Order: sequence, then structure tokens, then C-alpha cells
Amino acid sequence: MAQNDSLLFTFLAVLVGLVQGCDSSQNKVHSSQKDRVTMENLGVSSFRVTVGRRLVAFSVEERAEVKDLNGDGDRDDHVPFVYDRLTRKMSQLEVGIALSSIEVSGSNVIFVADEFETGSDLNGNGRVPVASYPREGILRVWDAESRMETSFPEISTFPSVFAGEWAVTTTSEPNRGEDLNGDGDQSDAVVQVLNLKTARVRNTGVAARYLPRSADRMLGSVAFLVPENAQGGADLNGDGDAKDEVLHVLEISSQTCVNRSLAIVDIPRGDGAAFVVRVSEDEQGNVDLNGDGDCRDLVLYLIEKESENLGYAVSRSTWIHEGLVAFEVLESAHGERDLNGDEDSSDSIVHLYDLKSRRALNLRCSGYINRTFHMPSAERVALIVSETDEAEDLNGDGDLEDHVLCFFSTETGHRESTGLACSLGSPLAVQVANSLIIVLVSEWHQGKDYDGDGELVSEVLHVVDGRTGEIVILQGSGGLALSTFDGNWFSYLASEAGGDLNGDGVLTGGILHVFDAANLSAKNLLLGAHTPVLGPSLVAASVQERLQRLDLNQDGDLEDSILHLAWLGTDQESSIGSVKFDGK
Repeated sequence: MAQNDSLLFTFLAVLVGLVQGCDSSQNKVHSSQKDRVTMENLGVSSFRVTVGRRLVAFSVEERAEVKDLNGDGDRDDHVPFVYDRLTRKMSQLEVGIALSSIEVSGSNVIFVADEFETGSDLNGNGRVPVASYPREGILRVWDAESRMETSFPEISTFPSVFAGEWAVTTTSEPNRGEDLNGDGDQSDAVVQVLNLKTARVRNTGVAARYLPRSADRMLGSVAFLVPENAQGGADLNGDGDAKDEVLHVLEISSQTCVNRSLAIVDIPRGDGAAFVVRVSEDEQGNVDLNGDGDCRDLVLYLIEKESENLGYAVSRSTWIHEGLVAFEVLESAHGERDLNGDEDSSDSIVHLYDLKSRRALNLRCSGYINRTFHMPSAERVALIVSETDEAEDLNGDGDLEDHVLCFFSTETGHRESTGLACSLGSPLAVQVANSLIIVLVSEWHQGKDYDGDGELVSEVLHVVDGRTGEIVILQGSGGLALSTFDGNWFSYLASEAGGDLNGDGVLTGGILHVFDAANLSAKNLLLGAHTPVLGPSLVAASVQERLQRLDLNQDGDLEDSILHLAWLGTDQESSIGSVKFDGK
């Protein structure tokens, strides 16, 4: 493997000119001079890529490099590397380490070094590294500013929550060989708060079944479930038993953990100022929390400084974003009330709750909150609606068998159908730049042959502007990988079923594209890739040599997947400073 700058093979002469001229959207494209894309080949076979504002962190496969990069005598490990977008330098983070996880948070790269793969006792507990899971290891943090590394020998689990210089994770008592929550056993996973700069670790003494990801947290706080049987059989919600999972809220900077004494059934959903949770009447001590005369429901609670019972029996998932809560209310759990006017009481009806006005709005329709509900503007929300449930043909194809993307007014609840029948597969609907909705549309359910092959079997990505209603069709995109970023771009892989998209003469795979949200235009990057990862003004993707029919790392074969970076909008100033990235 070559070193640092010699690894950066630029494709400006071929790719930039081609990328500027390639547009894969069917509808009218809005032109702009500030949508140039610059490609860079890092020349290494990568895995576990993560992109931040300044840093791109990834692991390099020894197998593809045909080198023992960490000096353990074999060539089957994944070794941590970092690319600094400011200096445009790539380097191996540490010699002698193989990793199991890696992440970027601000100017830090966080990774877990795997003892078994590294071949040494990294945490100093005297145990011989073994192949069985859970593996032992050690958490390490590399800082791009100081270029110093900090180790957490007592932590082997990758953090799930990051908040500035703080991170929250759990530590396995069996791996540590200690009772960390004082319940007399060594079988729990106990919550720890880490300071990434000082390497200080605070043990909260509280066991958790699951920590939510950073996306599901309040500003400065994280909520999680504590199993009573993992806390020494303590009755944490006062219902007289020790069988429940009880809500706790941790304030990260002060490391203060508060028991909210509520038996909840799923992961808390958070967004800035609040969490929403579903409380079990049965597990809360057989209490009627919504006034319907039974104790069988899951009732919606709002968690802020105080806990508030909103009084709704809810089904499936809840959703919260920018001060708006969406949830599905069970008619049967509210006195058999008909909430949508269809003369029965067997539905789950979508409601909105505004945290500022404390006002609830019944949308009078059933829908699927989980992964299909988004807020393109303060005035409108988007929801995929079942024609069967609504007894209405919402896309005009003459049947009632589809799931159609609709917009609803957050003030009046008025519904407006886009007429797009969505596939309830992957992905369903994704919010981009707070205004665009991406949906996978089924030709069969839409009754339309988008690719002109005479069959109704494909699925095609559509981009809908939630403010204007304008629709852009991304041909050849159905069923392939999609990555999103809540800024100005998203990336996707387009199928070559309809033609050769990267000029290699073979119709073999998914070709990397990016979509510019500001201009509603798509760009073909001409690369056969998989698993694109998008960050601020940059998409990282592993390009498959067999799809490009090129030896991209010059090792004499076409068997590798080589990490490439696409700089998006590169004639604009970088979001991290005044440096301009032009690939030169």
C-alpha cells in the first residue's frame, strides 16, 4: 500500500467533466454553476466508513492490501485509518491495533480495539483474548487537533450517544469482572458517562437493557430502560413487583440519573426538548391511565422536566420532531369511539400534538408512523396512507390496494394526496433538508411502466418537494441502497437494468448517484459502488473493481472495493473553513 498523498489518485480529467454532464432525473432539471462534483480515490479497501464535518474515519482490510498492517502476524484484520478533510492527509491511527467499531464525533475518532484480532490483552485484566462474543477490547479516542490518543481501558463497548466532549455507553460486568451496580452479581450492562477529552469515566451504577442512538435523545440528556431484575430486584416504579423495565433519564454533563418511575415498553423517542414514551397500564400496577375503565392499554407520556400523561392509548411507534408529536390512537381503547367517521371503532387513527400550543389534532385517518412520517415544513406533515383503511382510491388507479404518500396541514388536518403508491419495503420515506420526501414507488401499485420495459415489476425512487409538490423521478433507482443527510444532498445507487450507466460496457450493478436538494437535480458519479455514506458536502463509497472493470488500488486484481470520496458543490467554500476543495 502506498503512503498518504501518493494514495490520492484524482479522476478530474475523466470524471468531473462527465459528472457535470450526466443527469438521471426524468423531469425538468434546475441548472446551477455550484453543483460540481470532484472525485478522489483513496486507493484502499475500506470497511465501516463514517463521515464527519472534518474527518472521514474507516477501517482498512489487510486482506485486500496483502499486508500485516497491525503487526500481529496475520492479514485478516480491519485496521483504523483517518482522512482529514482540512489537511487532505490520510494516516493509520495506531500501529498494532485491529478494531471492531469506529465513529466520528466532532474532531474525535472513536474506535474499539478488538483484543482477539489484535492478539494482546489490551485492557490488562490478565485474560487471554478469545474468539467468542462478546469480545473484549478497549475504547480509544483520537483527537485531530492535538493528534493525541486517549484510552479507556475499562470500556469495551462502543458508545451509542455522543454529545460534544461527552459520550454514553454501557460496560459489561462479565468483561470487567466487577459488580458495577452493587446488586451482588456480575451479569449486567451498566451505564457509563465518558469525557472524551479528559478520559474520565463516571459509573452511574444503573443497569440498562438498551441505550438509544444519538438521534433519539433530548438536548443534553438520554433516556433508557432499566430492568428491575438487573438492579437487584428493586421495585423501581412502586407497583409492588420487580418485573418491569422502568424509564430513567440521564443528564449527561452532570452525570445525574433520575428515575421517572414509569414502566415503559419501548425505546424513548427524543427530539431537542422532550421525549415521548408508551407506559404500560398493566406493568404500572394495573392502573387505568386513560380513563376507559380497563388496565390493558399503552398510554402516551410526554417527558420534559416533568412527566405528563397525554391520556391517549396508542399503538405501534410514536414520532417526535421539532416540537410536534405524531402517534396512532386506538379507537377500541377509547370507549369504542369512531375517531375517523367510518362508522366502526377498529382503527388506529393518527393524531398530532403540538408541544408549544399543547393542542392535539386528529388527522382522521389511519397511517404508519414508523419510518413513514415526516415533516417537510412547519405547515405540513407527510404520511403514507392505506387506501384499504380509508376506503378511497388515493392514486387513481381504480383499486383500493395501495399505500399512498399524502400531505396533511398541521393546522387543519386537511389531506392532499401526491398520487404516489409507495412500496412498504426499504426505504419508505426519508426527510432531506427538512423539505424533501423520498419515496420508493411501485410500478405495480402505481399502474405505470416507468422504465419502459413493458412490465410493472420495478420500484423507482421519487423525490417530492414538500413545499411546492414538485416531483422528480429517479430512473433505475428502485430497490437499491439509499443514504441520506439532513443538508443539501442525498446519495443512491441506480440499477443498470435499463442501460450502461458507468461506461464499462457491462450491465452488472448499482451506480452511485447524488441528488442536489437545492436544484432538484441528480448527478451520475459513474461508479459501481455499494453502501454510500453521506456527510457534510461529501459522500464516501466503496467502489467495486469488478463493476468498474478497473484495478483501482493497483494490486493486480479486480477483487477489491476501494474507498472513493466525492466532494459535493466543490466550487463553493468548504463548510469547515475557507479551504476550497478542487482535487488539485
